[in-house]
Amino acid sequence: MVEAHGRVGLYKCLPTVEQEAADDEIEEQLDDATSDEEKAAKLAERAEQRKTWCEYAHSNNVKPHEIMPESVRSVMQPLTEDTKDDVKDDVKDDVKDDTKDSNSWEEVEAPELPSAPTCPGCESALLPQALMFDESYSSHDFYEYEKFRDWFDKADAFVFVGTSFAVTVTDMAINEAKKRFIPVYNFNLEAGRINPSATLNAENVIGKSEETLEELWHCLRDKLVGEEGAKAVVKSEPT
Repeated sequence: MVEAHGRVGLYKCLPTVEQEAADDEIEEQLDDATSDEEKAAKLAERAEQRKTWCEYAHSNNVKPHEIMPESVRSVMQPLTEDTKDDVKDDVKDDVKDDTKDSNSWEEVEAPELPSAPTCPGCESALLPQALMFDESYSSHDFYEYEKFRDWFDKADAFVFVGTSFAVTVTDMAINEAKKRFIPVYNFNLEAGRINPSATLNAENVIGKSEETLEELWHCLRDKLVGEEGAKAVVKSEPT
């Protein structure tokens, strides 16, 4: 699994304006690279350049117990660690009670911080470990851009589940599907998100994912192992 848009409860700092400008220049050169050797050289150049950055700006995550200063950490750490199990229980209760208004969440007053949270490595301001609108997927190692880019290049098909197709990573997948004309399956509650065309081999599968994905599982199981072999893997059926 790749968490391409970040994770709640982790934080990062940002490179300086000069560092980011130099990184953007290499990113543009990577986009223009025409061979694997040229791409590898640019990736190595970027890795070497980022060694001058704060580690939390490109490779590591700031965890709640590392937030500075201590006066801020004492407020933020309980929010992300001590209460997360309570939040999970609340969500489970809401899912079970399907008569509850989806907009009826109780408002929780945010605590006031004595100052902005800062990085333990460089003392600059912290941001949530989440991809911002002006950032690229390669801006931080946490998003594992090279990994999912490699998956895209090797994919035989793309399966989307419940996406609005409103983020860049889905555009990248669709463009890859068009380039190689490989099938795209959109499991969603409504049609219209994507449509088949002369350049896109797409199919919309409409319905609740707990039903449609189970059907997909059975189709794949039968195709991969055959009718006789399917009996041997019946214990691995999803629940």
